[in-house]
Amino acid sequence: MIENEGDDLDQLHWLRLRAIGDRIRTKRREQDLTQEDVAYRAEMSRPQLSNLEHNGKNMTLTTLFRIADVLGVHPADLIDDRDR
Repeated sequence: MIENEGDDLDQLHWLRLRAIGDRIRTKRREQDLTQEDVAYRAEMSRPQLSNLEHNGKNMTLTTLFRIADVLGVHPADLIDDRDR
């Protein structure tokens, strides 16, 4: 195993989580929804949603599904922005 391989994977995972947060924020803004609106409907706190959008915090699949439902998108659209 390469000495820094774990660090590289952690960085890659963090970048992917940041990208998911960016897509959540973009979809939310496209619909003129506030963080409070989405958080309330997704049964989470506004600070938790803010951390997902801005800091690349990890989330459960349940949270991802709830946010996707609120935004009216498929969860895969938040995970991956490539054309399906």
